[in-house]
Amino acid sequence: MVSTGTTTNYAGNYVYENDALQFFNQPEGYVEPINASNYNQGFSYVYQYKDHLGNIRLSYKNISLTSTPNLQIVEENNYYPFGLKHKGYNANINGTHHKYMFGGKELSEELGLNTYDFGARNYDAALGRWMNLDPLAEKMRRHSPYNYAFDNPVFFIDPDGMAPYTVIGTDEESQKNIKNQLNEEDRKFVEFDKNGKLNTKLLNKADSNSGNLKNLRTLANSETVFEFHSGSLDSKNSETGEISKMELSGTGKEVDGYSLDKGVTLFNEKVGNNTNISPDDNIHIGVNSDGSGLDKAKTTAHEIVHAVAFLLKGLGINPNHDYGFTTPDSEGVMGFTDKNTVLKKEIKAREKETVKNYNNN
Repeated sequence: MVSTGTTTNYAGNYVYENDALQFFNQPEGYVEPINASNYNQGFSYVYQYKDHLGNIRLSYKNISLTSTPNLQIVEENNYYPFGLKHKGYNANINGTHHKYMFGGKELSEELGLNTYDFGARNYDAALGRWMNLDPLAEKMRRHSPYNYAFDNPVFFIDPDGMAPYTVIGTDEESQKNIKNQLNEEDRKFVEFDKNGKLNTKLLNKADSNSGNLKNLRTLANSETVFEFHSGSLDSKNSETGEISKMELSGTGKEVDGYSLDKGVTLFNEKVGNNTNISPDDNIHIGVNSDGSGLDKAKTTAHEIVHAVAFLLKGLGINPNHDYGFTTPDSEGVMGFTDKNTVLKKEIKAREKETVKNYNNN
């Protein structure tokens, strides 16, 4: 490849400066030459830790010359919620300053503007506002056309200004199950197109305190695609890679009051001891097709909690049940329960709300 001056490709996958390659991206970070004027000296692999919002928090590399790793922090970035970088500490940079930081986007330091290039718009983290209008401002009349992530950057991201479609009801039954967990007013904001894609922009217009709606909105505003299925779905064995069809029913074994095969959430990576994972990069949520409408709505709310917990696993939240025996009581009797109390509490709250919503509709 021949380049003159400074060139960045549209996705920021590589950067040339004065005809010298500065870096190129790799799945876990980026690669930079040890000497940009002499590639024969080799390359350094820099790895990056990203939080649940895609912000690059830590870059590090192995500087050991032996088989024993010796990790060095290249750059550390900590942000206020709207993206302004903390000052006064961890400002040391060991190597090249990498300008891709908040949201994984490139920081433009030219003329002291310090705005992030989000493709469709430029973002000022000091103000928490865009420098350009929301391209879909006419569809979001309840919000300022310059607001970032609905003024809630802890949960939402806005990488391109477009309407995200990350929740898909693959069949009419699964779409109905999603609606049935909500109250009558909130259902007005749940709309699927002919391909089963949930209208996220419409969903975000709902002014509701419903925990069920908030969980659904968390999925809809993420970068991960969540596919909802009714009755059966494909599953991949994390050990062998074999893909098989998983059938769901409401007649299975119960543990701690839950039917284990009423529903399932297949993550797109192995988490804990889960053997069955998603067959692709999406997260697949399956609900049994032979239960009552209420039963299926409760199971849907239950599985959505698992999906939300998966998105927040970077904060130390376990998205899986942790079934096990309790310590013996005074009579030496042990119980069998879900020890993941955080997950268990949220699931019970969401199922309780579902019952109330379903019976009042």
